Amino acid sequence: MRRVYRILIDFIEVHLSVIFFVILFASMIGQVFMRYVLNNPSPELYEIMSYSFVWVTLLSAAYAKRLNKHIRFNIVLEKLPLKAQLIIEIIFDALVIFTFAISLYPVISQAFWYKIIKSQVLQIPWTYLIICLPMFMILIILHNIESIVKNINRLKQREEK
Repeated sequence: MRRVYRILIDFIEVHLSVIFFVILFASMIGQVFMRYVLNNPSPELYEIMSYSFVWVTLLSAAYAKRLNKHIRFNIVLEKLPLKAQLIIEIIFDALVIFTFAISLYPVISQAFWYKIIKSQVLQIPWTYLIICLPMFMILIILHNIESIVKNINRLKQREEK
């Protein structure tokens, strides 16, 4: 089960991010070519760039949390003893889980409501843009749960010594 979970998370965070990044990069190159060589900018490519940029950003942010490589302002936190650091991290991870868990259902229902609104050029329902937000929230909840478990285990190991 854990292996299936890891494969699924890897597919979403790594492979899907790469796919959207390639789409973003290709559409940017296409847009530059259309705009500066053919002197005829493409609104379709601009819309594809916008959609793929949002997807890449949110999926990559979840991946950064998974690897614990996200931006952190921990100057004060690093001055505290390790036990206090772990407790504070557990509290903040739990706070994020609580906040995202409360807002997850409204975000999902709103995302599916957006199917009635279509993008101007490609006529793609906005749901396909917005659905990456609840995916991001679910991934962050999962990674925070993993982080809490890891930090609790580290606390227990410290107390045993």
